[in-house]
Amino acid sequence: MLPKKGRMLHPWNGLARSAKDYAELIANALRQEHGNTHRTVKTIMHWTGASERSVKNWLSGEFGPSGYFLMRLCVKSPAVRELVMELLAECDASRALQAGTASESLPDAKEQSPAPGSHRANGDIYSDIYGDIDVTINVTDHRPLNPRQEWFLIRVAQGERCFAQDIAIHWRVALRTAKRDVANLRDSGRVRFEGSRRCGRYALIE
Repeated sequence: MLPKKGRMLHPWNGLARSAKDYAELIANALRQEHGNTHRTVKTIMHWTGASERSVKNWLSGEFGPSGYFLMRLCVKSPAVRELVMELLAECDASRALQAGTASESLPDAKEQSPAPGSHRANGDIYSDIYGDIDVTINVTDHRPLNPRQEWFLIRVAQGERCFAQDIAIHWRVALRTAKRDVANLRDSGRVRFEGSRRCGRYALIE
């Protein structure tokens, strides 16, 4: 949905946060459904009319299919169709949450306003007269965790390098499901990723 002013799109807060994430999700869906063989390439070419190079890029996660080809894939591939529905459901849930937040009543006008140099968090006012309080506070989401997320948090707390792939292998679920589990933990303020992309790891947020 375009904003009323300007030409920039609102940031996407769901599972496919970037074009690379989107491409990897499509690749995982296609490979889990059909494998990664030459026959799979021919099948998808027949479904979509795309070139062999394009289909190989989709299966490798290098690029994702554009709108026309994505629609053709949704018609033929239950896995891709399920993925698209999952992404749309996340978008609807996010909009519902934003609408609910916007409809909440505003604080009483008589309520004491924070003093200059202070910050409010969870109803409490914290003085920051020295400017040394980090006001970028992650508010922890207290919704119940599923067993996969609890398993992931235990291993992270033990100092292990644990990722979405480990969840997918241990629990025998789709990688996109495992990525959603980790993304929810990150967005709810329970874990953060530390270090470089190659050598980093997840850590608990105290």
